[in-house]
Amino acid sequence: GQQTTTMARVDRFAGVREGPRQRVLHAVASPARSRRCWRCRGRPFERPHAMNIRDGAGVASGPAEPLGDQGHLIVIGGGAAGFFGAIAAKTAHNRVTIVEQGRQPLEKVRISGGGRCNVTTSVTEAVELAGNYPRGHKELRGKYFRVFGSEDVRQWFESRGVPLKVEPDGRVFPVSDKSESIISCLRREAEDLGIKLLTHTNATKVSVARGGRGPGFEVSLKRSSGDKSDESGGSEPAETVAAASHLLLATGSDRVGWRLAKSMGHAIVEPKPSLFSFKCPDAQLTQLQGL
Repeated sequence: GQQTTTMARVDRFAGVREGPRQRVLHAVASPARSRRCWRCRGRPFERPHAMNIRDGAGVASGPAEPLGDQGHLIVIGGGAAGFFGAIAAKTAHNRVTIVEQGRQPLEKVRISGGGRCNVTTSVTEAVELAGNYPRGHKELRGKYFRVFGSEDVRQWFESRGVPLKVEPDGRVFPVSDKSESIISCLRREAEDLGIKLLTHTNATKVSVARGGRGPGFEVSLKRSSGDKSDESGGSEPAETVAAASHLLLATGSDRVGWRLAKSMGHAIVEPKPSLFSFKCPDAQLTQLQGL
């Protein structure tokens, strides 16, 4: 499914591209090629079209693809975002490791939706979806929901054997009404792709490392005293430093992620609560439960 007219050389590690572009016909609906194609960029493949790449390494205007030891992604946070990000990124990285500080990953998924897990919404229009976010809705009107929207989420799970249903209020749940269906799907997909999972592990420090093959990250990991083995059955020291070419912070509302990002020079906007609890001494309010 590809036709090339010229050759090019790419220094993948230094990020220097030399030689003319290749003119490639994107005519195969493969995840790897769709990721490299600037036109698709994760969208479902529609019809054959041309794309410019250099030596098959990546999009002409994008970063070169990591290889060898540089192709290691560390994901900090074993929740839904961490797992989904790790799974999506596995096509571009030789190794992917998820670091989770708790005993089990995906614990918030387990209790979401009253234990049923409301997977997504039936709303598919990006503008309508963005309107549900009082802060940041303008930014979300762009590519955010168009690259991978609610319909893509539904297709992703159903294509992996998890049938979904739409309830009258527009929420989407697994037909089983059990969050375990979603958890099992994510964990099975990660396992099939060879993604490593480290539980009882905290990322205490992240630093940018610059070597002969380009910039990367050094992540200090500390295992809890009660568990020094990962789920693959191996064992590692209580404290270690892991090298990675890429880093994904998927810590959600945990301030650890904000601290790590700030340590690398990122500016943090103080978050505002959207869901919170409060106490009220008026006992009559108990009669309004469920409204």
